[in-house]
Amino acid sequence: MSEALEAVGDTYSINGFTSEGRRNVKFYVVKDFDEKYSDEVKRRIGGITYQNNTRLGAAIRHASAKLAKQDARTRLLIVLSDGRPYDHDYGDARYADRLEDPGPAGRAKARDLMVRTGAEAAAIPPDGLSVEDRITRDMLQVIADLHVEEDDQHLYQLRVVDQMGGPQQLLPQLTQFQPADTPERLEAFITRLDPRLQAVPAMAGAA
Repeated sequence: MSEALEAVGDTYSINGFTSEGRRNVKFYVVKDFDEKYSDEVKRRIGGITYQNNTRLGAAIRHASAKLAKQDARTRLLIVLSDGRPYDHDYGDARYADRLEDPGPAGRAKARDLMVRTGAEAAAIPPDGLSVEDRITRDMLQVIADLHVEEDDQHLYQLRVVDQMGGPQQLLPQLTQFQPADTPERLEAFITRLDPRLQAVPAMAGAA
């Protein structure tokens, strides 16, 4: 991708990030906008490796703020990820009821939330917002619109064969978001797991 951008003469940067909780998000600059695509940059790219967790929000906000300062008519932010946002405090028990419900009632509830979120974000006047707040507003609109569009296209039917988000990922998802390190938490884990396992056959039948 770097060589293709060099060939067309576009200005670009390459960054990476890792996290260990919301107070410890590291953002790495592999190549900055005003830096040439040198042998040193190529060595940095070759040295990229995995580290800790994937706290996407903070990294996207910071990268977007840097991108917004570029004098360009079109600005693109491309995120390469394993598709699974995760960090230590995502397992906070306060959010233990936030796992997605794959059934019709859950999808209807999620769609209603996205419709309301998109409308509320669109109603916020962008004038006077900081760069980061404007980026957050725009991201909320994009996420909400995409969710509604995916629901319109019935893309949820593909999840039954989705290796990243299908039923086979249910147990790993629950273990990430629902701690089970005490008898009480284990009981809560089993209580949450059972109805979702019951929904898998219907989910498969809908496909």
